[in-house]
Amino acid sequence: MIALDYSNNALKIAETGFELAKVMNAEICLVHAIPDISYYSVEYSPFAGLEDFSPADSFKTMADQESEARLFLTAVAKHLGDSNIKIKVVEGAYYESLLEYASEYDADLIVIGSRGQHGSDRLIMGDIVSKVIHHSRVQVLIVPADKTYLQQIISRANVNQYV
Repeated sequence: MIALDYSNNALKIAETGFELAKVMNAEICLVHAIPDISYYSVEYSPFAGLEDFSPADSFKTMADQESEARLFLTAVAKHLGDSNIKIKVVEGAYYESLLEYASEYDADLIVIGSRGQHGSDRLIMGDIVSKVIHHSRVQVLIVPADKTYLQQIISRANVNQYV
């Protein structure tokens, strides 16, 4: 199971999970969790790093969110080039809905990014990953954020000597 948000690291996470699943001859399911509409007020450009995908309109209802999330996951599956990839949109608190679906799906592994890339995502996604790790009953593979992104954070914190 590959958990994706709309950050620019989504493709890196999907590609990493995809390559691992192919080596293991495993089934793949791309999953996106929808907590509430306010989360999507953040501007993403380009949307998840997919130049040819952008939401048609703002997310006004849960149905809009679910529809756009399905389009997003379909675009990622198309990018990966495998028509056997399953997609699933889940509703609810991020880590809880992801873990519930991992159990329902009978996942052997959860692939997730270390954190989102925009504004409040940094705090939210870091917290989500921590909760997934602590509450998961299966192995979790954490795909780190893009190194240039990490360098930006470190330079803002003024600790360049650690890179």
